[in-house]
Amino acid sequence: MQLYNLSQTYSTLIVAGPSAVGKSALLSTLINTLSYQTPAAHIHKIVRVNPLSVDSLDRIFGHINQNGEWVDGIFTAAWKKANNFRNTSTWLVMDSPLHRATPYLHDNPISPRQPYILMDHDNRDRRIKSSEQLPQFVGGHVALGNATKPPTHAPKWRQNVHGGIPEVMVEQLDHFVENIDTTRTYYLMHLASITNQNILLTGPPATGKTNIVNRFLRAPDKVNYVTKTLVFCENTKPTLFQEVVEHTIVHRQGNNYGARQGKRLCLFVDDMNVLKTHESGTQITNEYLRSLLDMGGIYDNEKAGKWKVIKDMTVIGAMRNPTQGTEKSVAARLLRHFMVFNVPTPTPQTLYQTIDSILQALLVREGGAGLEQALHNSIVKASCDLLSSLQIVLQQNTVPGRYHYCFNVTTVVNIAKGIQRTSDSMRNSPTMMQLLWLHEAERVVSDAICRPDDTQALTKLLGEITVKYFKELSMYEHAKPYFVTFDEYQDTSRQLHRQG
Repeated sequence: MQLYNLSQTYSTLIVAGPSAVGKSALLSTLINTLSYQTPAAHIHKIVRVNPLSVDSLDRIFGHINQNGEWVDGIFTAAWKKANNFRNTSTWLVMDSPLHRATPYLHDNPISPRQPYILMDHDNRDRRIKSSEQLPQFVGGHVALGNATKPPTHAPKWRQNVHGGIPEVMVEQLDHFVENIDTTRTYYLMHLASITNQNILLTGPPATGKTNIVNRFLRAPDKVNYVTKTLVFCENTKPTLFQEVVEHTIVHRQGNNYGARQGKRLCLFVDDMNVLKTHESGTQITNEYLRSLLDMGGIYDNEKAGKWKVIKDMTVIGAMRNPTQGTEKSVAARLLRHFMVFNVPTPTPQTLYQTIDSILQALLVREGGAGLEQALHNSIVKASCDLLSSLQIVLQQNTVPGRYHYCFNVTTVVNIAKGIQRTSDSMRNSPTMMQLLWLHEAERVVSDAICRPDDTQALTKLLGEITVKYFKELSMYEHAKPYFVTFDEYQDTSRQLHRQG
């Protein structure tokens, strides 16, 4: 009633309050009620615009091009369209924090003939204490307090997973090992997809989030999916996002769009939380994604104000845990659209099983011979100890030179690839294989670090691992061999000679 009474007096209103307190539901309830009470010849409708979802406000409010001609934006086009209908009351809703849209409107006042509402969603708990704090053009203000959040407790569940040796898929760029965590996550994703829910996987780096999604999308029951993958970086813009979406969808009927041949569109957004934070405190590309999920469509890139409804769409996201000091969080208004599943850090037993399976699969690939069991176990234990120590000693943080540090299972895979190139006769010498492992470990890790102190820490760490797992190498303490392989070059020269 308060909002209705204010709308009878003022043409411009502000509904302010934190996220998830019912601002959008309040407005929708009011407009639905007015639609039932007014005559059938008069229509009430909502047009929502999110200024946070664009690179520049010119796309929202229009601009003058190089030829001196005025080009409408989304908001101005909607304003013109609303004024052309005499028997329609259009409620133009600017769904954004106050400090993003109001400076433009304060400098460019408009005399509206249609109701206009600016909804404030401030995730940083900024409160408007009195009407004097609002811009001069604001006529009314409705503040909504904190709503009671639903309980976060979820019923316990347990998914039985088949035991035994995990499945290993070793390809050129894909090293994925099934374990209880990945199997459980895959099963939950399958249950969520039955009801077409959006899915978000979180967890530390190199826990298999991207591989789980790729395996999920390659499943036989996903033949009716049209998949598009977007890997976010810090500078990914909403314009690029929209171009990708528009190139994926086709026109169906009316203003409805969707994937080709009536299939379901699946957008896979990887590294969703690496985007740069805007001066407004939000990530504008994620705000575009949030608007896409909120309103179920997008505004046309070429024709301002044209609305495209996207049918049959699912979004799957993956990101690192925002609890780490160098990782950014995602707005709660975006997270509410997803079923969030956490992929935890592998336990020591799972890590040993993973590295053991990867090393064994790489060595026997293309008919190669494996290592002796004792030698194999010592290399696996050394690899596990190295990885666990690197994640502690050379931890990623904000120290200059350490921001890019990320040591995970991929580091061990690169070490194992160097061992994979050895001949069968060399694999029969435990001493040479242990020396080769130390050589590859130093080479792979040294390529990723750039601070002298970290190099010394790596040398000390490898020395401790040598004493602990490779006691036979004490005689080689002052004599470090160099490993060079010419087999590939000889094979290549022979093939060229035969072709010549």
